[in-house]
Amino acid sequence: MTEKLRYEFVYWWKSKRLKLDLVNTIDDEAFLAEILSKLVA
Repeated sequence: MTEKLRYEFVYWWKSKRLKLDLVNTIDDEAFLAEILSKLVA
């Protein structure tokens, strides 16, 4: 996974998270790390 894709994904995730207002229901750091690890694997 390239740095460019990583930044784009993080940007997408943050905008998606804000739109859905899941800030209080998801531990986003852990969730994001899990998603990234699956994408990189």
